[in-house]
Amino acid sequence: MYTLCRDCFHLSDDDSDACPRCGRHRVIRNKHITTLAIAHLDCDAFFAAIEKRDDPSLKDR
Repeated sequence: MYTLCRDCFHLSDDDSDACPRCGRHRVIRNKHITTLAIAHLDCDAFFAAIEKRDDPSLKDR
């Protein structure tokens, strides 16, 4: 099982309750953590375009 520290992002293969690098206890354990991906989707531009479409007075803002 792999452990990922949420503070320093250290990845280890031990089962301790604290990160071996920084000592913090904010760790995530998952056997698939090395194959997972994180997607960050920023939808602000999409919603702004919809508002401009629905309210033409916002077009130049």
